[in-house]
Amino acid sequence: MMVKKYIVFLLLSISVLIFLGCDSPWSDNAGSKASDIETSPARELLRQSHEFFRRGRFSEALQLVDTARERDPDLPDVYYIRGLILDKMKRNEEARESFQKVLSLQSEYPGAHFQLGNLMFRAEEFRRAVNHYQGALDYYSSEIDLYSKPDIYLNLGLTYSKLGVSDSVRWAYQEAVVADSSFAPAYILIGQEYRKDAEYQKALTYTRKALELEPENISYKSILGSVLFQMGELERALAYLEEVISERPWEYKAHFQLGRTLIGLGHTERGQRHLSRADTLRTIQSQIIQLQYNAMQNPDSLMLWVELGELFYRIGHLEQARDVLEVALSLEPNNPALQNNLASLLAETGDMPGAISRYQDILAQDSTISDVWFNLGSAYAHQGEIDSARDAWIHLHGLTQTHLPEEAFLDSLMDEI
Repeated sequence: MMVKKYIVFLLLSISVLIFLGCDSPWSDNAGSKASDIETSPARELLRQSHEFFRRGRFSEALQLVDTARERDPDLPDVYYIRGLILDKMKRNEEARESFQKVLSLQSEYPGAHFQLGNLMFRAEEFRRAVNHYQGALDYYSSEIDLYSKPDIYLNLGLTYSKLGVSDSVRWAYQEAVVADSSFAPAYILIGQEYRKDAEYQKALTYTRKALELEPENISYKSILGSVLFQMGELERALAYLEEVISERPWEYKAHFQLGRTLIGLGHTERGQRHLSRADTLRTIQSQIIQLQYNAMQNPDSLMLWVELGELFYRIGHLEQARDVLEVALSLEPNNPALQNNLASLLAETGDMPGAISRYQDILAQDSTISDVWFNLGSAYAHQGEIDSARDAWIHLHGLTQTHLPEEAFLDSLMDEI
């Protein structure tokens, strides 16, 4: 059963680069000496901040980091972690300032260079991004379990691509493979370079290699389907593209490619349906891009995020919606409607423990919200925790004006599961 949502669903999102992802890795030691963080009076606060960050509670995480900054204002890691939180909250300028503060305290801090490279890339300051990625390479240490050298080369290659320096693009991707021969993203991007040059057999070889390394990666399957289509292998392309649409119904390019494939195989009516769906999704995507820009220019505008999120929810991009709903909550962390919506979305994407934890947090603030008691009971029932579900619904019965006796009321709810 899908968890019922009574409150109007408010959603938001922000697109991310496929490989440059915004989900920055967290580390208490991203470049400083281990002894610095171990002996710092801020250490415990940073640990607590990490826990809030992990749970998507960015405002609380930021407050703890700011307290840690007061305790140890010269510790670079404090500003690095502060930058990660601000980046997740889409407060890009403040995140940039935090990472730059890290470098003012310790210029050879690789994590700060890497994160600044990502921020510069998103701001389309590509030459400055190159400089910071190069800094991350110059000061890279395998002892810092934060990101890998192939990650840096990959992002460097993506940046060179934006600058139109094709030789440097392939060099960077090849260096990623040299650093780690099992690094699938490098193979997929090398394949894409060959595809641009219409060298489809080489593109196919590299794309297949990537999929061999990550056989469940749906993005790679989408690319492989497109390459096979361009090679005229329509039947083989069809299987991959149908799987992509099944898992990612919001991808307009996949609908478009699938439509063309079906028409090429003589299934004109089915193909036209997918082409029509692609047109609809492309229109929504254009709206999303504009709203993303507006939201990034006005990151404190809750309604922009809400409007953007509604579009993502309409096209079924639930995981993206979940991630950015956390950003909305960073603007109004005590908003019970947003909290309930996030909990319900966690349930809808299969994270029942996360949903239950969120519902419990809401009820700790206000135990009179009947909708949340219903949702909490539904989440418990979905996990098979029937006794806990009944307990939640007993509370709901006490809040609900109903003529049904308690047991009949509980039975009626169980029938909906």
